[in-house]
Amino acid sequence: MNLLNYFSIKTRMLALVLLPLIFASVLSGLEINTQHNHVQALNMVNHKIDFLQSLSKLNSSINNVREDLFNQSTNVDFTQLNSDIQQIEQQLPSSFSAQYTTEMQAWYESISEANKELPEITVDGLNDWSIWINELQVQALNTLEKDRTNVSEEINRELAILYQLQWLSLWSIDEKWLISQLLLNRNNNELLNQLNTITERQQLLVERFIDISAKPEQVALLLDTFSDKAFEQSYQLRSHILGIRNSVSID
Repeated sequence: MNLLNYFSIKTRMLALVLLPLIFASVLSGLEINTQHNHVQALNMVNHKIDFLQSLSKLNSSINNVREDLFNQSTNVDFTQLNSDIQQIEQQLPSSFSAQYTTEMQAWYESISEANKELPEITVDGLNDWSIWINELQVQALNTLEKDRTNVSEEINRELAILYQLQWLSLWSIDEKWLISQLLLNRNNNELLNQLNTITERQQLLVERFIDISAKPEQVALLLDTFSDKAFEQSYQLRSHILGIRNSVSID
């Protein structure tokens, strides 16, 4: 009987010592796992920002080459455009969650195909090609916005602000492209309607940006973006073309 009591006391003492250690190990493991997931989420955010920057560079390169082709330049350089597309391919696997990887791989194949066709596109076919490439650009941005990362609301809000600025940049590039065509054909109603649509989108995006960006420094970032000479020139040309259209309509 004394032997049983001895083992019982010893077991209870071991339990008193070991159980807190076991619980501490479990909690530490859970905390390490939480921190690991948090670090992975932050890395994903960084990859998304890098991808967004590359997408912006790609859009600019597309527009530069497109304008050279439209102006029938004899020395169109595709080097930067091809480099930007290769950069996008390298960033894709780390920039999106598994849920959207297949979709974005199909997107990459489509934009690669569009790029391969560009050198063979005639001036008359550039507008149709531009509609195709614009749809792909919109798809990439929409997917970035849908693919939310498990981080704080503050970080997600900052990401949303970057997305809004990229939308504004995209519509500005499209606006500039439409204006370059309208300068040669100011009575093209289809192009004028597209220009009006882009203007409305820009206005909605500015309102949305202000709604999600209450901080003064973020609003200042928007103002800095619109103070860029490219935006100013685009706005002046758009106002001039639409003003002429309105005056003709009144007459």
